[in-house]
Amino acid sequence: MLTPSLCFSSASAFTLFAAFFFSFSPARADDGTIVTDVSPDKHYEVRKSGNEKNTIDIADLRVRKGGKLLLDFAQLYGLKDKAEDTTAMWRADSGAFAYNYTFLKSGVTVVYRKEGDTFKELELPKLPPMKKDDGKEVADTDLIITASTIYPIRWEKKSGLLVLEEFRIYNGGPWETTYRKIVVNVPAKGPLTLKEVKQIEDSQKPEEINKG
Repeated sequence: MLTPSLCFSSASAFTLFAAFFFSFSPARADDGTIVTDVSPDKHYEVRKSGNEKNTIDIADLRVRKGGKLLLDFAQLYGLKDKAEDTTAMWRADSGAFAYNYTFLKSGVTVVYRKEGDTFKELELPKLPPMKKDDGKEVADTDLIITASTIYPIRWEKKSGLLVLEEFRIYNGGPWETTYRKIVVNVPAKGPLTLKEVKQIEDSQKPEEINKG
């Protein structure tokens, strides 16, 4: 028979284990999907699940209370069995979010803004041509293959979305990679506009844009 002190210790150990286990266990909806990326106002959530191929099977945006489906990302972007991950980065007021999905380690980012009872996709503004080290613009005739990937970093003050562009060039030799810091203005109405486009020096690590 356990003594009272041992019973207390065992119960405490179990409580600590349960707290530890559930703190690392993803929240799940009634349908078994994983609940991720809850909006700051706790009104919306992204639900997703994977499959045996370690790719996305379900990815959608729902109203938390009642589970009403607002956006089916897997259907909209053909993610099923292809995308490796998806992430929604919410603005502090829950009025907009940046949605990113990765495929073969390349990322695509789209912006959604709240309109009425749902969210509407907004196209990112057209970016100016990338420049080479000599200051000249990269032209299609200069290269064989290019790959541009955009990742959301954070929401800035006054509705700005900071994103990082990774631009890769293959011209018969090793891949060359350069980066740009881009701030996109997301107004209450109207199209998105470019607020800042800054090419990052080769000596500067991309992570340094997180320093502000």
